[in-house]
Amino acid sequence: MLERLFSGFRDKKAAFELYGKLVGQARMPQFYTAFEVADTLDGRFDMILIHMFLVQNRLKGDGEATAKLRRQLQEAMIADMDRSLREMGIGDMGIGREVKKMGVAWLAPQGLCRRARG
Repeated sequence: MLERLFSGFRDKKAAFELYGKLVGQARMPQFYTAFEVADTLDGRFDMILIHMFLVQNRLKGDGEATAKLRRQLQEAMIADMDRSLREMGIGDMGIGREVKKMGVAWLAPQGLCRRARG
């Protein structure tokens, strides 16, 4: 019985661990040296979005079996962005506006890719 109560926590923990690995991959120095990605806040954010897209796209290939993980992975990204913005000194009143901008940056390329696939 207790296992059912905490299964959501375990699932969410797996999503946060996967997100952590995704961010670690996006921060590999080769992207910023050999491939000349700008080593700026925007450049690093773009690399996270690219890696997030690739992981989400791969998981989507598994259909409904990974729907919950995909959603929790996005929640992990939003929580990380919220935390990062707060660390940079953005106050409560500005967090929503900044997260919305990040959400647009995340969703717009997905729509383009879907339309391109037909």
